[in-house]
Amino acid sequence: MKTDTMIDANSGCGRSGLSRKNFLKLSATAALGAVTLPQIAGCGPVNTGADCMKSLAPAGGAAAKKPFEETSIGAIRLRNRIIRSAVTMNGVDSAGRPKDSLMQHYRDLAQGGAGAIITGMRDGGMMIDNFLFREENFKDFKKVPDIAHKLGTPIIQQLSHHGRQLSMETERKGFINRLSDADIEGIIDLFVRGIDASKRLGFDAAQLHGAHGYLLSDFLSPAKNERTDKWGGALENRFRIVREIITRAEKKAKGFPLWIKMNAYDNQDGGMRTAEAVKIAKMLEDMGIAAIEVSCGIAADGFSTVRVPEIPSEAIIRFSKYDELPAPLKKVLTLTTPLVARRFEPIENYNVCAAREISANVKAPIIVTGGIRKIDDIETILASGAADYVSMGRPFIIEPDIVNRLKKEEHAKSECINCGYCIMAANKTDVKCFYGKL
Repeated sequence: MKTDTMIDANSGCGRSGLSRKNFLKLSATAALGAVTLPQIAGCGPVNTGADCMKSLAPAGGAAAKKPFEETSIGAIRLRNRIIRSAVTMNGVDSAGRPKDSLMQHYRDLAQGGAGAIITGMRDGGMMIDNFLFREENFKDFKKVPDIAHKLGTPIIQQLSHHGRQLSMETERKGFINRLSDADIEGIIDLFVRGIDASKRLGFDAAQLHGAHGYLLSDFLSPAKNERTDKWGGALENRFRIVREIITRAEKKAKGFPLWIKMNAYDNQDGGMRTAEAVKIAKMLEDMGIAAIEVSCGIAADGFSTVRVPEIPSEAIIRFSKYDELPAPLKKVLTLTTPLVARRFEPIENYNVCAAREISANVKAPIIVTGGIRKIDDIETILASGAADYVSMGRPFIIEPDIVNRLKKEEHAKSECINCGYCIMAANKTDVKCFYGKL
């Protein structure tokens, strides 16, 4: 393993500052009393951003991967190596069926050149803690893979469970630590049912969301998993729920490819670190995982998974219950939010070297996401072997046809300004690009 890219993240990288969710618990008075808390910028456990990109050496020759070459992940044929990462657009009705706006978005993504599409976790009726898929709506759900395939694009259904991030109450108490064996067995069954439904609907694969502090991420986390039974403690136990899902899914939906999104690191005391993520990736590979998407962070970190040049104060207030406060109190919250919310740098390419560590240790295809915006950087990432594919989220919101544009324009980059307003909107309404303005 290349240890030169690793640094100790346990010093000064803990729980100082407030996460977005914790901040939103505060009243305006409490927020004013918290202005002395430090803002955290940086503090990551791996080499990131510009320093990482400078350390990448192109493989050269015919072996070097190129952004726009046709390629395959198992039996899934992709027309290029640029994937639309999962973004919840909230484009479904109360039964989880796709609305016209979501269908148009997938149509735009496919026509815009995406190598593959991963659905948002709430955009397919397969959100495990609110499992909406019903057989009587089969034809409606099938419209999504059908439109993608009609336009020559593979599509992968993401499956997730909110876990502790289901509500502020579960965030405070820790969801997984209070589950009974029967509860866990029920969750495993729902994941398997979702995988089986995804296969029957015609999706090309299903992706387990094991990142960002959602349920599977919490089970894997040495910081968040406090269980002392067979589901906690040693890594093998923390991995058990993932192992059971994969094993049982293979029996139920034999031969159907499974992808996973996982954290390479977070910014919690005693949390996930890349060395342990490598071990998890090896375990996943042994189980036949088809592809691993590498990300980072959990909601309690603050703006780590999704990075912003400045805290999107107005959007945080607008798309939360605090929008109902009197105007003077909302003004106070807007002004004080940047003083207590945590922000991380760099803004771009912050998971690339972590992905490189994982890629160096497994043969499974590695997809890296996180602030990737420029065709020059994509070329460097792929040519160096840091990852086999790149994925982006927010750039596909502002430009569903970004892949076509990256292919045509030399030195092209996304028009996304990383404001984060679109992500805040996901808490309350359909998602769109706000370009930093409400």
